[in-house]
Amino acid sequence: MSKNDHIIDYLKFYLSSDVNFAVLLTGKWGCGKTWFIKSFINDYQKEILKSNKSKFLYVTLNGNDSIADIEDQIFQQLHPVLSKKGVSVAGSILKNLAKEKLKIDLSVFEKLSRASKDVFLIFDDLERCMMPLEKTLGIINYYVETLQRKVIILSNEEEISDENFKQWKEKVIGRSFAVKAEFTDAFKSFIEKTNHKEILQKSSNAVIEVFQNSKSENLRVLQQTVWDFDRFINFIEKKFLQKEDFVKELLKRFFIYSIEMKLGHINLEFFTKSLQEKLTIEYMIKNKAGHEKTGTPASELVSKYQLSYDENLLTEQLWADYFQFGIISVEEIRKCLDATTYYEPENRDVWVKLWWFGRLTDDKIIPLINELENRVNKREYKDPDIALHVCGILIKFQSLGFYSNDNLVEYLKSYLRDISASSEWCYLTDNKSSNHLPRDGSFGLGWTAGNTTEFGEINSYLSELVTERKLENLKVEASQLIETIKTNPEDFFWLTHFSNSTKFFYWNKPVLSFINPEEFFSAFCELENAEKHWIELAFEKRYQPEIPKELEKELNFLKELRKLIESRSKEMKLVSLFWANQLKITVDKSIKNFKGNG
Repeated sequence: MSKNDHIIDYLKFYLSSDVNFAVLLTGKWGCGKTWFIKSFINDYQKEILKSNKSKFLYVTLNGNDSIADIEDQIFQQLHPVLSKKGVSVAGSILKNLAKEKLKIDLSVFEKLSRASKDVFLIFDDLERCMMPLEKTLGIINYYVETLQRKVIILSNEEEISDENFKQWKEKVIGRSFAVKAEFTDAFKSFIEKTNHKEILQKSSNAVIEVFQNSKSENLRVLQQTVWDFDRFINFIEKKFLQKEDFVKELLKRFFIYSIEMKLGHINLEFFTKSLQEKLTIEYMIKNKAGHEKTGTPASELVSKYQLSYDENLLTEQLWADYFQFGIISVEEIRKCLDATTYYEPENRDVWVKLWWFGRLTDDKIIPLINELENRVNKREYKDPDIALHVCGILIKFQSLGFYSNDNLVEYLKSYLRDISASSEWCYLTDNKSSNHLPRDGSFGLGWTAGNTTEFGEINSYLSELVTERKLENLKVEASQLIETIKTNPEDFFWLTHFSNSTKFFYWNKPVLSFINPEEFFSAFCELENAEKHWIELAFEKRYQPEIPKELEKELNFLKELRKLIESRSKEMKLVSLFWANQLKITVDKSIKNFKGNG
């Protein structure tokens, strides 16, 4: 039985009766009032009036500041043919025009007074109407008493602050009902038009569990999360979607994080430290007798949703990227999921098998360690994230007595130094916005031996190598940027500042510090005047207040460029001089935005 069946029964009675008052459906924002009434209308027209001749006129009061706004909405629904022809003038003008040219009277009030009894009015968002409440309820009362219309009002009474509301309510509204969130039916409706309906249907029990545990009755949050997941799932390779247990866990994690963020219980900072580490700690605390919850967001999630601490599927950075930017790397997702227990064990790389060493049999672990060492000796692992996992695993195994190397730290440093010098080192061509290695893990797996002194030394050394090689690579990329200015200045704009595009590769990388100001300004001057605004705009966006610390290295470049513009502009004239001056103004502002240069 539905939580709102009694409302449905009453509305059926109300719409077919001779009672002369309005009905109010109230409830908190997101509880499903709009979804409920639209579902009711659809069912009512199908079941009660099989001829489908009943007409519900749906009027939103959100933002309305005059009676004309209400009339216009009703008019458009009473005369859909006129609306379809693209008539978009004010309601009063439209009605006068129709009356004069079409020789018919289209007065909203007159039309409603002559309309069938099966024309009903729905007024939504009463609390968001901009007209005085007395005026709004007055016009609604006119529809009810004078025009003999059945009216259903949707509102969140808690948000109505007008002290006279109770008095007017008694005059206009005969019955009030509180709409309760009806999760099951709403969820079925939400997924009906998704591209991954089958996946959501199969995992519906997991969604039900998450939503119930969230203690929220906000169906709008649920609907938005369904839409988000429907897009998110496009980034997951099909081979993973064949595993129902994986899909269920992925969906569960996604819905938990999305719902909790939309409810304001967690934010992006929640993902700045290793989720797996935080959830593991909270899980252990929760399951240790005599310990109380820490009161952190992680502890709340563990308590609410009984989250597993084994693995978090994706890295905290990938989760944060999606929830912040709506974009996520398919390749990075694949790397993470290949390392999870949901991937076929026999197909996992040797380092992943050893990361899960606690699940191996005794006869398998030593051969796998030998194979891992052999791959290190051959310098096969060139991905710095994987290399760091390998280092942590070997450090851990030496501490456990599974492996022995008298000069292990130097051995691992030599390995890292060699792969960093390779032209195949993946960090030279990565598309990450950060110069730094993940702090607490990668591929959804925490660093093995991450708290040891040896690992800390290795991690710091690798970070130095990463920074060193990236800076070296920036020198090469700097010359490429000069060519970009010459051939596609718009690309230079998107590459050099943070935006919602996928191109902001250099937004926090000091690549301009490696560019010769003379060469840069020459490239600028050679552009068509119509294209120079891209360069000026790039500087404006790149050096806004709160400039990334990494870009401080570009300050000297800007100062030298300013001097160059002052010198060279003396030889310019007309439009070329105008754009040189515009660039100088922007460069001046950019320099001032650096702390200590105002």
